[in-house]
Amino acid sequence: PEGITNSQNGLFRFNTGAFAPGVPVQPIVQRFPYKFMNPAWVSDSRVGPGNDLPWMMLRYMSQFNITLQVKICEIWEPNEAEKVDPVLYASNVQNYMALELGIAVTNTSNKILRQKGGPFDLKASQVHPEVDSPERPQ
Repeated sequence: PEGITNSQNGLFRFNTGAFAPGVPVQPIVQRFPYKFMNPAWVSDSRVGPGNDLPWMMLRYMSQFNITLQVKICEIWEPNEAEKVDPVLYASNVQNYMALELGIAVTNTSNKILRQKGGPFDLKASQVHPEVDSPERPQ
């Protein structure tokens, strides 16, 4: 339901589409343990920048192996409150999956990653007036 790989430090808020019917779900968590190259499409690594497809493909092809760990968790049976509230259902499953991975959760949507000019748009030249302004008060 998160729908994206990330820095592996936390889970973004889950989309609610899979939870709206109120039926059981099969949580599956995955992790890409790495030493030199983060295979996620976000952030920089020790080797080079991310989010640039040609550079990303070169980085993938230059690895001897890319490990993927997959854990199939127990089926989550929704309680009555979760059956009528997909946001609650998604939040509870997100927390469960984060515990399985040993990472944090965030209420931020993964849509922020695709936002043009947003904080994760590495190609955008952003100006921060509060930092770059020559007339900043002392």
